[in-house]
Amino acid sequence: MINKKTTGFTLVETLVAVVLGVISVTAVFYSYQYFNNSYRGVMDKASISNSARDALSLISRDLRNAGYKDVNYTKDSWTRIIEAKDKYPDNSPGDMLGIYYNISPNDRVRIWYYMKQYKNDNSFYLTRALVENPVTVGKIIYEDEIIVPYVTDFQVVLKDQNGNELKPVCYYCGPEELKYGSRDQGRDNQFKVHTAEIYLTIRSPNEIYKKERRVEILNHNSTTGRKMVFNDRYHHETFFTSVHTRNISKVRWKLISKMRKALQ
Repeated sequence: MINKKTTGFTLVETLVAVVLGVISVTAVFYSYQYFNNSYRGVMDKASISNSARDALSLISRDLRNAGYKDVNYTKDSWTRIIEAKDKYPDNSPGDMLGIYYNISPNDRVRIWYYMKQYKNDNSFYLTRALVENPVTVGKIIYEDEIIVPYVTDFQVVLKDQNGNELKPVCYYCGPEELKYGSRDQGRDNQFKVHTAEIYLTIRSPNEIYKKERRVEILNHNSTTGRKMVFNDRYHHETFFTSVHTRNISKVRWKLISKMRKALQ
């Protein structure tokens, strides 16, 4: 007979194998978690950039159209072309930007940009409200449309051709605007606007940092600017654009030409 010796793993060898297996699985899990969090952070930052670019592009287009009047438009007087207000009526943070222009010989629109709070959240979003023929008909095309989510600040700075900030710039000026000048001054300043500067601050949808970070952001370096301090794990970023309001410049020169002819 041939004796066969049966061999196997000892208890110690089995325990060592189990421990090594657990270590390997744990290492793989934490590596996956780390790269997944990094990927989510990168995607959140990319989402912020895309949202800001699209929003500023839309705002810039409206600003370039501000003050445009079709030569055949005769429905109402052309007294409101652009407005900037410090607060929305419900005391939401950020400014309000109002823009008026013709979209056809018979129709013009009023567009407002402002921050609006989510119903069940403390966060805000930037909205765009559009009304067709606001003086004669007042047909609401849409309101509270979400342009950018998770907005923490929206600042509007209107300047004249010399680079001086204009305040107030409004037709119906509220208490906040009248701190800077009279109602007549606010109406006249509409026709002096040469450049509009927009500051848009957005935070990431998710917390992407492991620890809380202190971030200071100053939108518009002047007495009318806004300084914000954040202590959280979100990513905060400000996006900026400067737009030449070309149609308002044309309106201004037409008014000057009319005044000169009247004086001759």
